[in-house]
Amino acid sequence: MAVKCSRCGKPAVAEIRYTRSRLCREHLIEFIERRFRKGNEEFKVFKNIRRIVAAVSGGKDSLAMLYLLHRFSSVYGYEIIGLTIDLGIDRGKEYSTKSVEAAVESFKKLDIEYVVVDLSREYGYTIDFIRDRGRRLGIRRPVCSVCGITKRYIMNRFALELGADAVATGHNLNDLAQFIFTNMYGGHIDELIKMYPKLPGGNGFTAKIKPVFMLYEKETTLYSILNNIRFHHDTCPHLENGIGGRFQTAIREKLEQLEEEFPGFMLNYVLTYMRRIRPLMVSGSSMGGDGDGDSGEKISVGRCRICGMPSLRDVCAFCSIRSRVSLKVSETISRSRGD
Repeated sequence: MAVKCSRCGKPAVAEIRYTRSRLCREHLIEFIERRFRKGNEEFKVFKNIRRIVAAVSGGKDSLAMLYLLHRFSSVYGYEIIGLTIDLGIDRGKEYSTKSVEAAVESFKKLDIEYVVVDLSREYGYTIDFIRDRGRRLGIRRPVCSVCGITKRYIMNRFALELGADAVATGHNLNDLAQFIFTNMYGGHIDELIKMYPKLPGGNGFTAKIKPVFMLYEKETTLYSILNNIRFHHDTCPHLENGIGGRFQTAIREKLEQLEEEFPGFMLNYVLTYMRRIRPLMVSGSSMGGDGDGDSGEKISVGRCRICGMPSLRDVCAFCSIRSRVSLKVSETISRSRGD
């Protein structure tokens, strides 16, 4: 016997255990969209936002975010510009190629203006190149750290050049639960405070928003499937090889096990942190806020002498990576010429 929707009696397509409901396609989409609106309105994510750069990787989370942003753009009064980055990750799977294709397909389908940044062509290296040769170049950071620095730099620079009010990323509820736990464990207070749906701009940084922060990974997946959104399914090959960190993977698995045993655990965990714990941390740290759902760095930030972007050091982390890659390329050219 088919399981029926708790609201209308039609065949249910999924069970939402933390609300003790089974929903049909129509009511599940409605439920997800309502949670999207509720979370963003509670934390005033779209206040004073008129132009958003939607950073889309081609995966289920960022594409669900894109469609939800598009769905409610007229309600909240913002325009969307799409951004996807070809990171040059292959490993025999054409990972980046397929990711970019999925992102571009949705940009076109929704008639959203977009830009594709080719990391190799624009900046002279790929993430695969860093994985294979980074150590020999003196780059001590893990490849996933380099990837994160690269993406954040490009997103911020692109948004500033376009005069955007915010960069939107597809971090879901599972992501935030993991980040909060990990940073709390490590005592990284400034990083912990950044775990919030909206961080304002300033000091050369564009505001950052996480519009799907109230949605579980399962919900962004279902939303994408039910709306016939083609997304790239594969996991990044560098994560598959264990480079992303076994500790992070273990934390996520444990949190998801708790969610399975106690439905709604991750939602309550994240909201308790945001509503009750974080405000106390902000009031006693160097990270200030305006009392309206925002919090951002109040420390003085200098400028990178190479690119002019904000940096706490003379040369920003991104330009430091590029400089080491450029030096290697120059040495290779010199050797080939017999200089």
